[in-house]
Amino acid sequence: MTELTLYNNRYSVCSMKARLALEEKGADWKSHEIDIVQALDQFQPWYIEMNERAVVPTLKAGDEIITNSARIIRYVADLSGGESLLPSKESDRQLVSEWIDRADSVNLQTLSYANHPSFEQSEGILNARIARAFEYSEKYPALADRYLDSARRVLSYKKRESKEDVAAIEATALKHVDALEERLKKSKFIVGDSYTLADVIWTVLLARFDLLQKPQLIGAEAHPHVAAYYERMKARPSFASANVQNTWWFTKK
Repeated sequence: MTELTLYNNRYSVCSMKARLALEEKGADWKSHEIDIVQALDQFQPWYIEMNERAVVPTLKAGDEIITNSARIIRYVADLSGGESLLPSKESDRQLVSEWIDRADSVNLQTLSYANHPSFEQSEGILNARIARAFEYSEKYPALADRYLDSARRVLSYKKRESKEDVAAIEATALKHVDALEERLKKSKFIVGDSYTLADVIWTVLLARFDLLQKPQLIGAEAHPHVAAYYERMKARPSFASANVQNTWWFTKK
């Protein structure tokens, strides 16, 4: 059997998606923690050679490297054995992909930084990443393009200073949660009668809305079926074993 190692961070939303898929699949996997706040492990040359975007997660499956959480969870679903995370009908598989795309269209990075309880600390995290990327672009010139691209992406997170940009992200999220509310009026899971990758990604998305204290997105008053669904997902053993976090990351004082 192929050995699976997930390079991930406990507080990373995308890492949570990959961990949850692996746990629901029942796969045998190892976790390699990447400190993306203090040590900034994601900028180490050995890691950025695996993941050119310098982000988590990265899945190493034998000699194969898979990046991007959406690709990782699909890879996990295709593993032999374990639980099936995709429906048998092609039309339902397409629906799963559509709901994954809906979730991925919500810019959780900017939304999370915009709602971090300490602007000063979150600003410090972003500035440290930018500084490290520039430092390593000079220290490791063969990888300079990857470091500079990473610096530009981190700079884009500072859109959280734009109320218009953040409002647009929340509007996109609300549109999809409204659609999810309608869908969950008719079924226990998002697609069909069984747990799929759509449930993996939306469980993590709703957990982040919960952390952000957005009642318009997760509250029972506005979306009772979504709220009830979230409670069911939290009660699954995988929610705890995948370490789906509802806590903030902080820098040291």
